[in-house]
Amino acid sequence: MDEGGAPEEIAALEKRLEEYTKEAANLAEEYRVAAEEERRAQEELAYASGEYAEATVEPRVEAMKLWFEEHKLRATLSSASIVGIAATSGILLPDHPSYVAVLVVAFICLFVSTFLSLSAMKKTSGYVEETLLTGAVAEPRGLLAWLTRHTFTIGLIVFSVFVILNLVTG
Repeated sequence: MDEGGAPEEIAALEKRLEEYTKEAANLAEEYRVAAEEERRAQEELAYASGEYAEATVEPRVEAMKLWFEEHKLRATLSSASIVGIAATSGILLPDHPSYVAVLVVAFICLFVSTFLSLSAMKKTSGYVEETLLTGAVAEPRGLLAWLTRHTFTIGLIVFSVFVILNLVTG
């Protein structure tokens, strides 16, 4: 208007400005509605997650009890294997067996297996308690969980190698 524009142009620009203002107001309202819907959806998700966690507490506790039993059995077998290997080594093998270092590795694996299994039993008991109290659980993962599961088997394999080496070379 200050520059002396044509009244028709000014009217058209004012009309477009009014349309843009309405569109901006509509978009602002749509954004507010979308934000409210997102907030409600997040609340529903949080509620559903809580319901799911609560509904799965008992199965998770039962699974952890089975882990505990697995570790208990492994500790028992590892301990018995230590005694069995000590007796077997003295009876079946020559008086001065070769490859004693291999036998030592087998004993170390079995001792580690026993220790890790007992430690895992203690941790699993804590997981059961935590799950019952909070509904959340931290499952054992990583290198320590792998070692707990496999040191027993490795110890038996190493002992078998020791026996075979002594029978073949003896």
